[in-house]
Amino acid sequence: MRNYYAVFIFISFFICTFNAIAQVKTVNYKAFFDQKVLAFNSLPKSWDEAPYFGNGFIGSMIYRDTTVNNVLKIQLFRTDVQDHRNDSSGWTAYSRPRLLIGFLNITFKGKIINGNFRQNLYTADLRGEIKTTKGTAILHHFLSATKDLILTKITCYGNENYAISFIPAEAKTTRNINFPNSKSNIKKYALAYGDKYLEMLKIYQPNPKPIISKVGTINLSTQNFTAGGQFTVGWKRMDKTQNSGVIGVTIQNSFPERQAETKVLEILNRFAFSIYDVEFKAHKLWWYKFYHKSFMTIPDKNLEKMYYLQLYKVGSATRANGPIMDTSGPWFQSTPWPYITWDLNVQLCYWMLNTSNHLDIAQSLPNTLYNNQQQLVANVKPIAWQKDAAYLALATAQDLKGAADDDKRYQNLHSNLPWAMHNVWLMYRYSMDTSFLRTKCYPLLKKSMNYYLHLLEKEADGNYHIPLGYSPEYPKANKGLLGETKDPNMDLALINWGLKSLVEASKILKIDEPERNKWNEILAHLVGYQINDTGLKIGADLAYEVSHRHYSHLLMIYPLYLLNVDDEENRPLISKSLNHWIGDQKGLLGYSYTGASSISSAVGDGNNALKYLEDLNRFILPNGLYKESGPVFETPLSAAQALQDMLLQSWGNKVRIFPAIPDKWKDLEFKNWLAEGAFEVSAKLENSKITHIEIKSLAGTPLVFKTKLNTTQASINNKKVILKKISADVYSVNLTKNETLIIENF
Repeated sequence: MRNYYAVFIFISFFICTFNAIAQVKTVNYKAFFDQKVLAFNSLPKSWDEAPYFGNGFIGSMIYRDTTVNNVLKIQLFRTDVQDHRNDSSGWTAYSRPRLLIGFLNITFKGKIINGNFRQNLYTADLRGEIKTTKGTAILHHFLSATKDLILTKITCYGNENYAISFIPAEAKTTRNINFPNSKSNIKKYALAYGDKYLEMLKIYQPNPKPIISKVGTINLSTQNFTAGGQFTVGWKRMDKTQNSGVIGVTIQNSFPERQAETKVLEILNRFAFSIYDVEFKAHKLWWYKFYHKSFMTIPDKNLEKMYYLQLYKVGSATRANGPIMDTSGPWFQSTPWPYITWDLNVQLCYWMLNTSNHLDIAQSLPNTLYNNQQQLVANVKPIAWQKDAAYLALATAQDLKGAADDDKRYQNLHSNLPWAMHNVWLMYRYSMDTSFLRTKCYPLLKKSMNYYLHLLEKEADGNYHIPLGYSPEYPKANKGLLGETKDPNMDLALINWGLKSLVEASKILKIDEPERNKWNEILAHLVGYQINDTGLKIGADLAYEVSHRHYSHLLMIYPLYLLNVDDEENRPLISKSLNHWIGDQKGLLGYSYTGASSISSAVGDGNNALKYLEDLNRFILPNGLYKESGPVFETPLSAAQALQDMLLQSWGNKVRIFPAIPDKWKDLEFKNWLAEGAFEVSAKLENSKITHIEIKSLAGTPLVFKTKLNTTQASINNKKVILKKISADVYSVNLTKNETLIIENF
C-alpha cells in the first residue's frame, strides 16, 4: 500500500513539480488543454459513452443507470484483481481471469431529468450537474493519481439528497465459451483446447458470495476466493452539511493472504472531508508534471485531441510498480478475453510511452517480466529446455503463468516473449541505461532467443529453419492448425532482430563472447524471409491469401525496421507487401490501420500515413475507447504511436526529424520527445519549413540525424559549430552528455 504523505513531503513534491513544469516555458498548458475538455451534454448511459479515470492500479467510470430513473453508477475497477485457480480449472481465461468488481450506486430522491458532465484531461477530473424532480446535484469526481482513493463530492440543492449502495459483480470469468460447468462441457472444452483437459479438468465450483459489513463509518464488501486471497471494496461518506458531502472509495487486493480488508480500513480511516482539497491539489500536480514532460501540436485538431486522450489513458493506466496494461485496459468489462494478450496487444500499449518521454511509468512492463522470470522459465516445455530458455504464453494473468500446450490452438506460437522483449529493448535504447540493459533486458532477451535456438534445425540447404511455427492469428492452414507453417516470417524477423541485439548488447556489457560467435553463425545461415509474387508470405507453407487483421508477417518492416528504405532496393517489396495486406479490408480491424499508418511513415509516405490513421475513426467508441468482441485497449494507443512516427523516428542509429509529414500539414511542433540513443528532441515546422531543431544528449551517444535543412550552421551549448554532412540530408554531430545542439533554420 502506498502511504499517505506528510505535509513536508507534499511541499517537496510541489517544488520538484514546479521545476519540471518550468522546462517548457512557451506553452500555456491550461489554455491548450481547455480546448480538449470532453463535454457530455447529456448523461452517458453505458460504459462506451462514459468518462473514465485511473492511476495504474484502480479505475472508475460514471454513467447513468438505464434500468431505474434515479441512479448514477460509479463502476469500479482494479487491474490486478483475478482468480487464482490451478490448471484443473483450465487455462488462464478460466482459472486465473481478471474479474469484474461492481458498481457504487448513487440513488437520488428525485427522478433524473437530465444532466451534463465536463471532463478535464489536464486535471483528470469530472464536474457535472444532475437535474432531478427534487432539485439539482453538483458533482466533482477524481481518482487520486498518487493514492488508491476515488473521491466524489456531491452538493445537493432544493429537496434533493442521495443514498449510497454497492452492487458487487459475480467473481467469475466473463468468458462463457465452453465454460466447464458440466461433464458435457468438459468434453467440448477438451475438443477446443486440448485432450489433456479430459482428465485434468474439474467441474467449476463458484467462489463464495461477497461479505457485506460495516466497521464504524466504513462500509465493506469483501470477496474471498476459494483458491486463496481476497479483494475488498470500501466506501465512506463524509458529510459537510446535510446536503453536501464527499464519498471516498478504495479497492484493495491481496494474495495468497487475505489482507485486503485490513488495507481498506487503513486507507479509509485516514480519510476525512478536510483532506479533499489537499488530495485534489496533489493529484493535479502529478498530472501537471506528467503532461509537461513533452508537447505536440499539429494542424489537425481532432487528431491532436485524440493524441492527448491517449496520453491521458496511459497516465491513468500504468505505474512503474503497477500491473501490466492488459487486454481491456483499466476499465474492464464483460469480455471473452479476461487476461493479458501477448501476441500484439501488450506491445502496442507501451510504444507511445517511449517517444512521449514517459519511460518512468512504462517500467511496469520490464518490471513484471523481471519479477516473474522464474515463472517464465517454468513455462518452458520440454523441461530440459528450462536450463537456459524462457517462454510466455499468448494469454496470461499478471503472474505470467502459462505453457504452450495450455491451448492447443497456440501450441506452436513462439514469438510472444521475444516481441515483448523488443519493447524492453526499445526502453533501453531510449534511455541508454546500461544497468537496465544488464539486469532487466539482456538476461531475459537471451532466454527468449534460446527458446528459438532449441527449435531451429539446420537442413540440407545449409540454412537454419523453424520446422513449425504459428503466425498470430492467421485464419487459414495448408497443413496443421490455423496459422501454422514452417518458417513463419514473424519468427524469422524476431530471430534476426533478437540475435543482432544480443550481439550488440554482449559487446556493450563485455560478456558472452563465445556465444556471440554462435549467434553470428546462425544469423549468417538463417533462412531468408518467405516471399512470393504478392510480397511477404505468412511462412514457407502459407501465403497471405485471407484478409487478416494482424500484421505479424510484416514485423521485419515495422516495428523492427530490419527491412527498410535506407536501402532503396527494399522499397518495392515493402510497398507490394503493404498493399497486398491492406488492400483486402474484409478482415481488418482498428489496429490494422494504425499499423499500415506506421509502415507508411517508415517509407516516408506521410499522406498515406494520415489516410490510414483517419480510417481508424470509424472503429472508435463515443468516449474514445475501442471494442471488438470485448473492449480492447491497445488500438487507440497505437494510433498515438502512429502519429509520433510521422513526426519523429529513430531506428537504425539515426534520428529522423519530420520523416513523414502529410502535404497539407504546414505548421506543427513537438517538444522534448525522446529518440533512440537517449536524445531529447524538439522541432518546429512553419509554412512547411523547419525553423527550429533542438537535440539534447542525455547519455553522450554519437548523434546522427536526418532532416531537410537549409543551413549547416548550428550551436552546441551556445558555441557556434558547422554541421558535418555525411550523406543527403544526414548529419553527424559529436555531443557529450547533457550538451544541446540548436539549429535555427531560417
